[in-house]
Amino acid sequence: MRILFLSEIFPPTHGGSGRWLWEVATRLDPSTVTVVTHQHPNAEQFDRTHNLDIRRIPLQSPEWGVSSRKGLWCCHLFHDDWYFFND
Repeated sequence: MRILFLSEIFPPTHGGSGRWLWEVATRLDPSTVTVVTHQHPNAEQFDRTHNLDIRRIPLQSPEWGVSSRKGLWCCHLFHDDWYFFND
């Protein structure tokens, strides 16, 4: 089984949900986890400190969710890059 975490906020970005996802992801088998998150200036340095598969893409949006046109647009942009995750 593969697990995909999709979050705008993930370390090294500070935030409660990002920290929570980090805690969950690091307790799972790293060969089963992929994290897709927003880019961060210190990401390269942070990502050398663990063995998780983290993909950083432009993922920032003022709104998320299917009830929002802007949120749907972000999902559309992400979906177009889905080939990025095929093994």
